[in-house]
Amino acid sequence: MNPKYYHFVISLLIIVFVSSCSLTTGQASPTITASQTIKPTSTQTQLDINIPTLVPTHTPFPPVIISFYRLRIEYSSTSDWATLEFMNTDAILATRVISITGTPTTAAASSISLQLHRPVEALNSEPTVSMIVDLAFDPAFINEPLVFLSKHGGIGGSGIRFFYLDEQEEILLSDIDHYWADPNNPGYNDTSFEIDLAPLDKNTLIYRPLSRIAPQKMLWAFYYPWIAWDQEASCTDHPAIPYDYNNDSSRTYETFSSQIEQAQSAGVDGFIVSWLDDETINRNLSLLLSVAQEKGFYIAIYLESTPDPSDRTVHPDIITNWLEYAIPTFGNHPAYMQVNGKPLVVVYNSSAAPLDTWQTLIDNIDARGFHASYIGMSYNLTDLSLFDGLHQYAIFGFPDLFSVYKTVSRGVRYYSLLQGTDQQKIFAATVQPGFDDCPYHPPITDLLVERNNGDYYRSTFEAAIQSDPDWIIITSWNEFGETTHIEPSEFYGTQYLDITREYAERWKSP
Repeated sequence: MNPKYYHFVISLLIIVFVSSCSLTTGQASPTITASQTIKPTSTQTQLDINIPTLVPTHTPFPPVIISFYRLRIEYSSTSDWATLEFMNTDAILATRVISITGTPTTAAASSISLQLHRPVEALNSEPTVSMIVDLAFDPAFINEPLVFLSKHGGIGGSGIRFFYLDEQEEILLSDIDHYWADPNNPGYNDTSFEIDLAPLDKNTLIYRPLSRIAPQKMLWAFYYPWIAWDQEASCTDHPAIPYDYNNDSSRTYETFSSQIEQAQSAGVDGFIVSWLDDETINRNLSLLLSVAQEKGFYIAIYLESTPDPSDRTVHPDIITNWLEYAIPTFGNHPAYMQVNGKPLVVVYNSSAAPLDTWQTLIDNIDARGFHASYIGMSYNLTDLSLFDGLHQYAIFGFPDLFSVYKTVSRGVRYYSLLQGTDQQKIFAATVQPGFDDCPYHPPITDLLVERNNGDYYRSTFEAAIQSDPDWIIITSWNEFGETTHIEPSEFYGTQYLDITREYAERWKSP
């Protein structure tokens, strides 16, 4: 049984569209059939694939020039909680916490709000906590005041000082005293303020070149080189072009060739292949790469970072062994996707471990000479300090997918403006046709999202396209066990391939 979404709904309860929080969805690693065993260490399988002697040449893309004003906020609180909510969020391109004074339990900043939280009992030992936050402000909104709502608890209050930076000199725009409250009228603690931005001089505009690290408008699909669901269940759909479903090794050149041609006919540029170090999966990935090279198609691996479905944690030693095998074995193949001159590794469930764990793991792999570009599974913008981009595997539980994608897309695109990097990050929006995991444990299903004759799939494509993403990823090409597939099938024919083609043409058209 493959429990991909058991923790999904719980995760959605805590989602916020800010950089201080992260949504994680659940997708366990594949449950392999009895003849295939997940190995605790690398198999080091020697594959008969055509590995070039040199890494493919990286041709830089033209930089993107972005202009902005750099504003600075000194935000202090004597209350147990304080929040500053921006009303004109479109004007704020990026935020960065510069420093924190004291020990708040939460000190977070995004284009939506600033937050300082701590327990009430902490007020006696530490009367004041504060942080300094920089904003990248869009010059298109310079003629409008910066409006925000200041909120805090019934004890104490908050102080807000706004500056703009002119050649590193801080020039005060406003000093706001909100150190007052009315315990009998909590709503009185919510006060709106405006900052006049007229003093900003155009000479203080900052022009920042950001380098793109990958092609734009690529359409991907998650691909499964293994099968673990009940093939005989009445709720199990099957590909229109069949093969021996009970034997993963039965996939042939003709199988992969047909699937790639079908995908290309709908505008799909590549497969992100569910991968762990397993002999049969390695064999299928090797053959996929060979076929993809002939077809002008791209392949990357989807690192299944939770080897044991019952253990929702990252296993650094296992993952290290896997990557030290995968990067040199597959990453230099001509059909393997390169980002910033390095092979792409999309990481499943990256939020299962702290960012520090991934930082140490990737640093160790880099130190041994195995370099890659990594896309994390998270909408937490702070994860971009390590990952080259963000994605999610599943998105059907979001209350407002359009707002989520708009916020995350802007956050990813402009993240680097206030950071120590000149590389623009990648936002990959996810689309999917529905969900029904009955084939894993018929006749029941743990979670059902109706396809509604393609309407659900269309709605996710609409949200994705309106967010102007760098990439779009389809969940999935052939995960029949959760009925997220778009591959032509016995149940649906070519309906979902046709919808994909329609939206791919619309998105990619000049």
